[in-house]
Amino acid sequence: MAATVEALAQGCAHVQPLWAQLRVPDRARYLRRAAQAVVDELDELVPLFAQAHDRTPGEVAALELLPAIDGLTWLGDAGARALRDRRLAGPRASFPVTRARLAWEPLGVVGLLGAADAVFAQPLWQVSAALLAGNGVVMTPHPRGELGAERIARLFARASLPEGLLAIAPPSSPLEPEGLAKAFVPGSEEGRLAAAACSVAGVPVAVDEGGGAAALVLADAEVRRAARGVANAAFAGGGRTRGAAKRAWVSGAVHDAWVAAVAEAARDRATVGGGDAAADLVADAVGAGARLRCGGPQGAGAFAPIAAAFAMR
Repeated sequence: MAATVEALAQGCAHVQPLWAQLRVPDRARYLRRAAQAVVDELDELVPLFAQAHDRTPGEVAALELLPAIDGLTWLGDAGARALRDRRLAGPRASFPVTRARLAWEPLGVVGLLGAADAVFAQPLWQVSAALLAGNGVVMTPHPRGELGAERIARLFARASLPEGLLAIAPPSSPLEPEGLAKAFVPGSEEGRLAAAACSVAGVPVAVDEGGGAAALVLADAEVRRAARGVANAAFAGGGRTRGAAKRAWVSGAVHDAWVAAVAEAARDRATVGGGDAAADLVADAVGAGARLRCGGPQGAGAFAPIAAAFAMR
């Protein structure tokens, strides 16, 4: 696997210098073409991602595809402006004929290590930002993001991106820091190991740790509105999105009403995939003291959303 990634990085390095010679506005055009490719393939991508990731079509459109189009368009406009050269003012009395300017230079080849909760829109933004800055990209997706990575490569192929500039490595391939200029890694054990390897090799690395995503419901909260908001944050994307609510701290004054409202919101949601793994998770939670309020296993390959709560007194 390491040899595969290294070979992809070397191939990318052959193409990247020519790409870096393009003006930023010219590189931005490829991002806009990729955005149009998402639009063109929208009807195909919605059911494809919905089935692959056990999500409703509405969630796929709202949380993956529309943000992808918006992000590519924004990068093509605002990103291109941010990367423009800038003239810098200097002390004219001391250096009357001196001129200074601020310019941005590409790193070379950028390595991206995909996260389990980022299947399409987020890695697409990261790839696009790196390309806009004049870099080549080697992307190693998480196994859950393999389909998204394949579609990202297809979008840029439709946008006529130079062949070899964006390379997709097999899922979970190790990133060899010696062959990469920069890596964005998630806050997982694998990510920390990759960050440590890059540090030892003297390679710049950016680590995205994610967050705990806790909700706080105070005594004066509008109970039903707060419950539906937290339920949406918890259940959207199967609970695997970056902003997914993992826990809620609720005032005792509204606790029972809030839990009942969350259970009602869970009942309103569509049945999604899950199977035996989801059933095991529910059994584990109940065994640890959670109280099952609604839902549970619904048959082979299906799982209805559940709401479980601990009363903290």
